[in-house]
Amino acid sequence: MSRASSIIRLLFLFFFLVSGVAPQLVAGERGALTLREADLLKLIRRNSDRLAQSRSQEDLARASLDLEMAQFLPRISLDAYYNRYKDHPFIDFESNRGVALRLSQLLFSGGEVENAIRQAKAVLKASRWSRQEVEAFLLYQARFFFYQCLFAEELVRIRKELLDLAEETLRVTEERFSQGLAPEYDLLRSKVAVSEARSDLRQARAVLEDSYTRLKLALGLSPEVEVRLRGDLPEEPKGLSPETLFRDYALAHRPAILSARERWRAGEYGVKSAFGRSMPKVYLEFEDHIDDRQAFARGRPEYDDYMLTWLKVSLSLDFFLNRARYNLAKASLKKARAGFSRVKKEVLAGVHEALVDLYSALDRVKMHRDAVCEAERAYRIALDRYAAGESSHLDVLSSRTSLGNARVALAEARCEMAQAMARLEYEIGGSIDEVKGEMNGDAK
Repeated sequence: MSRASSIIRLLFLFFFLVSGVAPQLVAGERGALTLREADLLKLIRRNSDRLAQSRSQEDLARASLDLEMAQFLPRISLDAYYNRYKDHPFIDFESNRGVALRLSQLLFSGGEVENAIRQAKAVLKASRWSRQEVEAFLLYQARFFFYQCLFAEELVRIRKELLDLAEETLRVTEERFSQGLAPEYDLLRSKVAVSEARSDLRQARAVLEDSYTRLKLALGLSPEVEVRLRGDLPEEPKGLSPETLFRDYALAHRPAILSARERWRAGEYGVKSAFGRSMPKVYLEFEDHIDDRQAFARGRPEYDDYMLTWLKVSLSLDFFLNRARYNLAKASLKKARAGFSRVKKEVLAGVHEALVDLYSALDRVKMHRDAVCEAERAYRIALDRYAAGESSHLDVLSSRTSLGNARVALAEARCEMAQAMARLEYEIGGSIDEVKGEMNGDAK
């Protein structure tokens, strides 16, 4: 019996280890989390606390809409009562009891409830557009650091190649120095160049680590998660639409604009709803006493079960209270109008700035691409002439430094171009290709 229990314990321990440790081993074997640009939005929707907060605002607006719509639904109550009479001057029985079913239905509210519902619907739409605006901004931020990481990886690769070139130059210089063909100054200068190249490589790796940390923060990932990127920087756009078309597209598609416009509409409905509070309201009310003995002094048995139905007209005479609510609604409307005007100006300014940055980045890419070609050719010529003893060591160092700076500048310009394109798409609320499609009449 003890042997059987030991076997059972061993089996239990085995299954516990398999179920508890095996997934961790598999996760460890899978290694880093590989990300593509298309995966950024999924991670943002899954991990972003800011986006979750925007969703909660949308849920709150939806609940407010349900609350306003419930005012047009009938209000039903079921009441049980018991009255005790003693020495009453004209009721000649001691008590009555029963159950009453009451129903009240709003027929006309003077525009208060109808406009309150329209206001809640507009607020709900504004909340949805606000959530999409937050989502678009978080995506732009993630794309910005995604491109920054790609640039940092390219920077590390360039610095590594330049370190290899510096070490090769040092080797050639050492051979020439051993043959008496190069002075000691060239040898020392080559060693310093290798040290500088190693320092630049360490700095590039630090930039890469910082870029990955910022990307993880933008995606809501833990800093301990290992991330690897798959993808390249986007190619240069073939052609850009006029700025006026980008501005028109942004005014029609940017979520921030649409959200501000809906809040403006909500403010207008709020003013109408506040004005409707001073209008009369009409209710249809119904009351049915079930199996009761109501307090009738005479003919009591004839009224054991009866039903009442009537129309009720209610008019609020709280002039000062209604006026204060109306003024509050007008102030909210003014705030919404000013907010729409501010958002519109900010969006148009953002589109202009993004276009300026993109054009500037495109010019730098073209300029640095030509500079890289010229620097590579100059470095090859200088290295061949130095190996043949036809040029000095300083010529090689100078050409190598120029080549490294040109490659880094080109990579940085391409990164800035990609980031400018991401910002432009965020500012207009869509992709650059969609704007081209509208210009060509292809948009649906």
